[in-house]
Amino acid sequence: AKSPQLPRLAFEWFRDSCGEDDLSAVVQLWKALPERGRMPHMANADEDLKRFEAEYETWRSQKVGGVGDLGKTVAALLDERRMLLERKLGRLDRASTRAKKAVGEEGHAKARAPPRQKPPKDYPAAVRTAYALFCKEQCDKRRAAEA
Repeated sequence: AKSPQLPRLAFEWFRDSCGEDDLSAVVQLWKALPERGRMPHMANADEDLKRFEAEYETWRSQKVGGVGDLGKTVAALLDERRMLLERKLGRLDRASTRAKKAVGEEGHAKARAPPRQKPPKDYPAAVRTAYALFCKEQCDKRRAAEA
């Protein structure tokens, strides 16, 4: 038998009712939503949780025939799902914050530094210190003596 569909969290109910495709915009709307506006979505999430708990317990008992390891509990599954959603929303929030910082006060992109010019072809690859030159000389002398 197939495991029951996981319950949807309040934010997921809000996202579907919002109709917005841009997830970062939905996150900003959710953050700005007062507690009273979140209540219908939280009620939907609670109902869906009750449905899932009933289906999951039935499925777990059928899966193992009432014997042995019953797998994860409902609370463990919900905690894992909630943690994954919080991580995803945190990443989106940080990305939108970085995007806002990249835009200047006037609303357009900040000026970037011009790219570095490539050095001429005969320019040395790395500047050598006196110590590096000394070590190279000593290595060359030692190789010559061994040969």
